[in-house]
This record gives sequence, structure tokens and C-alpha cells, in this order.
Amino acid sequence: MKSLIRSFPATATPIAVFAYDFPHRKTRDFIVDLFSAGFAQLVILAAPKKELPFQENVTPYPRGLLGDQPLNTEVVCANLKLPYYRVDHGDQAAIAEIVQRHEVRFGVIAGARIIPAPVIKSFADGIINFHPGPIPETSGLDSLYYCLERGILPGVTTHFIDARVDAGWQVRFNELMLQGCETPEIVVENIYRLQRIALAELMQDIQAGTVRSEQIFRPAKNEPIDASSKRQIIQQFETWRSHVFAVQQQRAFFSACELGRVVDMEKIYRRFPPLIHRVNPRGWTPLVVACFNQHQQAAQWLIDRGADVNYTSPKGTSVLMYAKTKLLNAKQRDFDLLALLIRHGADVNHCDMFGKTVIDYVQEAGDSEMVEFMRSVSVSA
Repeated sequence: MKSLIRSFPATATPIAVFAYDFPHRKTRDFIVDLFSAGFAQLVILAAPKKELPFQENVTPYPRGLLGDQPLNTEVVCANLKLPYYRVDHGDQAAIAEIVQRHEVRFGVIAGARIIPAPVIKSFADGIINFHPGPIPETSGLDSLYYCLERGILPGVTTHFIDARVDAGWQVRFNELMLQGCETPEIVVENIYRLQRIALAELMQDIQAGTVRSEQIFRPAKNEPIDASSKRQIIQQFETWRSHVFAVQQQRAFFSACELGRVVDMEKIYRRFPPLIHRVNPRGWTPLVVACFNQHQQAAQWLIDRGADVNYTSPKGTSVLMYAKTKLLNAKQRDFDLLALLIRHGADVNHCDMFGKTVIDYVQEAGDSEMVEFMRSVSVSA
């Protein structure tokens, strides 16, 4: 995958904000967020409202959150004393003239339709968009429905755009972590708020001077979903929410094991006790993860709750084999973790798929002290 690092000047330079020339929540919030963060040199490119081909506007789930009525964009910008241009976002000549006049190199989308390639090329440092879903899986409209239909994790993709819809170069993906009790409306609202968080993170990167991105492979964008299909797909919401929550909790549990955070392990375990016996994509159990990273307290906690000290990976690698890895010939070490496993029944004589025991591997590494320790503890056990 190709990567690209873009450099930004240390001093603040003008930023073009692609906006809507009518009351619009994201337009208002992005302008205010940028201004409040110290990016006061904003140039607003406000597109007038267009009559689009008729499409049934359907929200096939209950809505109860209170909304607000944002001011007209021109009023917001007048209050902040920002240059304001009412211009179609496809008007290459007009935008190029504005960009040159204000010496703008970079743009942020706070509300726009499709921006054509000639306009994109007017911005030397690119134009950033915040898509409410992972790309390419949820490219185009209706990202939440594609998440539900395909079992995809929700979040926001920050990316530099190119001439294709929802493509270009990805800066980051901010995953939305679920609590397991959300309604569709809350998920939509939290994804919107996550866009504002992603904007703040991007501007911190720009202030630091560089933004790293990776090219997005997006062979084709998704087609809009019709109203009838949306009504059917939304019926899958609770199943999708449960799936995403379980996936995220499992990942969080393995991360806690990796870091030795027993308090976090306990908190997640109370809701999902079977996680003790789950296996991650590497074929490791939580106990393997804790032992490989030398977290004795976490290992004891897992063993006390039934973790298998003699679990083996598909290649026959035992927990004890993983536990010894970072200790081999180390200058500062103790063997308390190895002793813990052996006392709880870890088999020193287990052979992996290559016919070798843990002691064979330790001998091959030339660590005679560890060999003697394992033999002595296994006899006393």
C-alpha cells in the first residue's frame, strides 16, 4: 500500500472550508471548531442549495434526541468576520481565483456535493473529508446501513479526497466504540460527534507539521439504498450492535491482557466470562498474551478463572514456550512466571509439531540457567 507524507508550514496559513450557503449543522460546527482551535484564517466557500432528483427522505427508526436550528452560514461567518464566498463547488474558475487571492493551499469539507478533479487540483496541500464509516466498505451514501448489512465496525474515515467519491488517501480511521445499549439514532449522533473529534485530531497533526496518509483501494462506490431496503436493513440493528460490541470487548480484553491491566480485565470479564477461552487471530489465548508479555499478576488472575495452562497453538506451541521467549538470556530477569505455570500443571515435556519441548528450545538458545530452573521446578511440582 502506498503511503504519502504531507508537510505543513509551522505558521498558520489560510484554510478553505467547503460549506453550505444555508443553515447546516456540520457546516456551522466545523467552522466554529476550526476558529476556536486557533485557525482564524478561514475562507468560506459556500455552495447554494440545489434541487436534487427526488429521493424519499426516510428515517426508518424512532427519533427522540433534541435537535438545534443552526444560524444561516453567512450569519455565522459575518459574526466571526470570515471571508465568505457564495460559489458553486464545481466552479473551477471562481474557486481558483479565490484560492489564489487568499493564498490558500488546503481545504476542509464541512458540507459539499461531489467536488470535481480540476477544483481539487487547485489545492496544493489537498482537501480533507470526514466520511461517517470505513472506506471502501461504506463509500457513498447510507454508510450506517452498509455497516448493518455487512457487519462492519462503525466509525469515521479522515481522508484526502481525489476525483472519485470516497477514495483518495486515508489519514486515520476513528472507530466508534459501542456500549451495547445504543439506539440507531444514538449511533448516528455519536458518529457525527466523532467527525468533530477527527477534525480536532487532524488539526493537531497539521500544527505538528506533517500528516501521513495511505492510498485507499476503492474499486467501486456503493449505490444509494432505497427506502424499502433501509426499513428491512434497520431490523438487523440489534444483531449488528451485539456483534460489534462483542468484537470490541474481545479486542479490549486481549489488549488489557497484553498490558497487564487486571482491573480492566476484571471489568470486561464480568460481562463476558467466555473471553477467558477465546483465541485471537494469532491463535493466542488471553493467557498466552499475558505470559508472552511477562505479566505474572494477569496470568495468575486468568489461571484462577480457569485459563488452560496447557493450551497449544495450531503449531503445538505451549503457553510455557511463549512465556519463556522474552526471558531467554536476558540480563535482568526472574523465573517466577515460569514457576507459576509449572506449579499449575504446565507440561515441561510437551512436544510441539517439530517434536521439540520447551527445554529443547531453551537449550538451543544456550540458556543453561533456565534449563536447570525448569527441571528443578518440574520435579518439585
